[in-house]
Amino acid sequence: NDFAIALRFFFICVLVLMAYNVEGNFKYVKIFVFMLGIQSFVVLFFELFMLLQYGGKDYSEIRMFIISMEWGDVYTFDGNFFKIQLKGNALLPFGVMIAFLFYKGRQRFFYCTLYSLALICACNFAFIIGLLVFFFLLIYFENKISIKTKIINF
Repeated sequence: NDFAIALRFFFICVLVLMAYNVEGNFKYVKIFVFMLGIQSFVVLFFELFMLLQYGGKDYSEIRMFIISMEWGDVYTFDGNFFKIQLKGNALLPFGVMIAFLFYKGRQRFFYCTLYSLALICACNFAFIIGLLVFFFLLIYFENKISIKTKIINF
């Protein structure tokens, strides 16, 4: 109902459609991984900050500040583990997927671990289900392709 939100949605739709016309480049992946790394560190450090400063205490002042700034929400059910739901956290599962597909060795381990820890701090079960579906489909299609190549090469 707000014009600014409708305009933002329009630009997002146009940019998504235009993205198909952009030539792929690994630099874009590096930029995405870097930006998501910053997001992950923010989520992890904010979780640590909340545990050290507000563990078991009233945290309503910081929660109201984050909500009023429209950055997201922070809450807890038991006072020991905070759910850090900030804007941009929805990209964390995609970061794990991209890091798993595009990187190898230590870089893959570092980025997948970093994004997965931030994903746990974000505490959104849908993100974890999405990653499980991704890995199950990845295993399924890799096995299906390897079986086909073994039959063809037989």
